Amino acid sequence: QKIKRNRPKRLEDKKHLAYIRSLPCCCCGAEETVPHHLIGNYGVGTPARGWGLRVGDNWTIPLCPIVCHSQGVHGIMGEIKYLKNFKIDGKILAAKLWRDSNG
Repeated sequence: QKIKRNRPKRLEDKKHLAYIRSLPCCCCGAEETVPHHLIGNYGVGTPARGWGLRVGDNWTIPLCPIVCHSQGVHGIMGEIKYLKNFKIDGKILAAKLWRDSNG
């Protein structure tokens, strides 16, 4: 028998994801990007995380698909340390981009 879990409802916004895809990579400036849903522990104000849970689309930043996304934030350093190399706070940037796209 499969156990049903009560997962929190996550915010989904296709228009915002399209906006994120239209922006250059926030680390290297590459034109082709994918929306990266934050995975780091940014403390107060960010939703709880766990296996199989993804934060809402409002917690996304633009990253190039290979170097910064796959090899960077999902690489050995991890998201927070990788972004710090570029003086980027993912939580602050995601919040700003959310405000910009939802004016």
